[in-house]
Amino acid sequence: MKTIQFFSILFILPLWVAAQKNVNGKVYDKHPAIEITNAFNDAYVSGDVDKLKSLVSEDFKMWDMMTNNPNYKIGDFNTLLGQVNFIKNNLVHASITNRGSAYSDAIEYKKRRTSCTHLSAVYSLGQRQRV
Repeated sequence: MKTIQFFSILFILPLWVAAQKNVNGKVYDKHPAIEITNAFNDAYVSGDVDKLKSLVSEDFKMWDMMTNNPNYKIGDFNTLLGQVNFIKNNLVHASITNRGSAYSDAIEYKKRRTSCTHLSAVYSLGQRQRV
């Protein structure tokens, strides 16, 4: 009987320890960071370079989370400008909007860091015709 109790505790204890939760921040569906992200997206698709400059810091970095290129290099503001110019010159009626029931949220971590997640889709009617 002691063996059964011992093995029961031995198997249940790791499950109990793994089930402990540690709260590391709060998730918000309305937050100033979301408004800044929306303003960034609007400036991005409209090609408003001055607005983009006002919204990012001097050490701005951007990552492509969809790439599987092992030689991928982190982008900077010049990379952002290249993308903005491509959208401005090649896409018609480009927009970034929430998709379905997904919405943007902001997470404030306990260590005073805020992360804004924007679940969205990029839409465009087509490519500009070159004359």
